Amino acid sequence: MAKIPCPHCGTLLSNRTHKSEKLWERHLNSKKCTKARNDKAKHEKSKQITKEEIISESKKLYKNIILNKLDDNEWKKICEKTNKINFVKCSVKNEKCSICLDDLTDDDCVKFDICADGHYFHENCLRQCLKTGDTRCPVCRKVPDIKNVGNCPGGTMEIFHINTSIDVNEYDLPTKICTKDVFDYKFIPGFENLNYYVIYYRIYPGIQIRGPHNNPDHSFNGAIRIAYLPDCEEGRNILNLYIDAFKRRLTFRVGFSQTRNRDNCICWNIHHKTTFFGEHGFADFNGNNYKHIFERMCSELYEKGITFEEAYSIKNYY
Repeated sequence: MAKIPCPHCGTLLSNRTHKSEKLWERHLNSKKCTKARNDKAKHEKSKQITKEEIISESKKLYKNIILNKLDDNEWKKICEKTNKINFVKCSVKNEKCSICLDDLTDDDCVKFDICADGHYFHENCLRQCLKTGDTRCPVCRKVPDIKNVGNCPGGTMEIFHINTSIDVNEYDLPTKICTKDVFDYKFIPGFENLNYYVIYYRIYPGIQIRGPHNNPDHSFNGAIRIAYLPDCEEGRNILNLYIDAFKRRLTFRVGFSQTRNRDNCICWNIHHKTTFFGEHGFADFNGNNYKHIFERMCSELYEKGITFEEAYSIKNYY
């Protein structure tokens, strides 16, 4: 009579043992089978990742970038270190500044060293343009090889990694992050079954200073802003660019807010996805995903002088 192996320990047993409840129970309680079942249970348990372990792994990806308060001394240090713009002094006759259209003099005529002839500016006019964070030539739109900085005040940039297999309530997140999108939708639309990052910006209130800001000595309120990125290769690359942009004070600017119709406000200076759905999200309200999301982000960052090569080499720049 053919014997059938035990599914736990592999011992060959007769058909009668398998069919008899009493004999089968006696075999299960034997030392060999008991040990085999216990070892198998331990192995299965070791393969299971607990909720606490998942949250712990997510916390390892947490980052907190602190931006010093922007005062006169800090601005001077930044200019000396990062804003060495390659202007070329030139001598011209009967030329006008391409920005203000006033006549140029030999003492106050400059151009970018990469621009074609004919793009001349007052040095002060060109520097005022660069304060907005746009490093391109105002005429030909070429991007010069400079490390430009913006006028973003001091603040913090916190990056949280959210694992979609865990309820978001299990994470110890700031209250402001727990938005309707995070609670109502488990995934970023178009990136189902992917984890995602939540970027939490906190900008401090202060007084505008002479140099980077348009209205010196005027106060401005602080702001809290939230953005999202999927945990994919493109999202991680963009995240590195965002970190670089924040360190260079290019993420926000102090200026006129069109949405609030007010001056002296903290405004976005670089495109972010601040919701899951809608105009500033990853898909419209009908669930149709927007195309070329990452291309638009990269293009806008490139215009500000933020490139992948610099983002990965700038970690110890400041």
